Amino acid sequence: VINPGNDQDYDTLVKHLYSQLRDKFPRRIIHLWGAEAPDPDEVVEIDIVDNHLITGFYSLIYLARAVGSLDITGNIYIDVVTCGIHEVTGHERLYPGKATVLGPLKVISQEYPHIICRNIDIAWPPNENKSFERSSTEQLLSEISSRSEDLIVAYRNNYRWVQSIMPISLPKPHEKTSFLRQEGVYLVTGGPGRIGLILALHLARSVQAKLILTSHS
Repeated sequence: VINPGNDQDYDTLVKHLYSQLRDKFPRRIIHLWGAEAPDPDEVVEIDIVDNHLITGFYSLIYLARAVGSLDITGNIYIDVVTCGIHEVTGHERLYPGKATVLGPLKVISQEYPHIICRNIDIAWPPNENKSFERSSTEQLLSEISSRSEDLIVAYRNNYRWVQSIMPISLPKPHEKTSFLRQEGVYLVTGGPGRIGLILALHLARSVQAKLILTSHS
């Protein structure tokens, strides 16, 4: 039993497992705190979002940091199971607090190349359905046991969906449709940064803008 919002608990757990198991340290971790069935009558309020952040976003960061501190060779797989973070059919109830887990999920493997994170999103039925729960559980076990390289997976009504990214070329706007005002006043937050300065230079040259550049300090 650990406190999901306490990073020290993850360090204690992982180091204890490592000291006891060594070569048998778990190579696959199943993160299920975001997979609970939704309450159809639940109103998404700030305290619920905060709880989703603790059991999802921060929990995954603390877990990856604890595992990454160990002297382990070979890959460690973390399967992050969620419910209600991907809109696939358009009929799902979505939870913005849970969706924040996608940030660390994509970045962790860049910080720790040997930790591979995947997201498996499921959709529980609005009412108790033992047959549906059984088939969903079987799908989930099959997905976790597979060696699939798909990092974002969603199951909806017995169908498996994967995320893909395709480039789209946007047409260049015509000069007459430009929303930039000649000698307009523009506020650029983070203006002293590299991207902010490039944007500010473009505004100054193209429309002779009056610029306000601010930094976080």
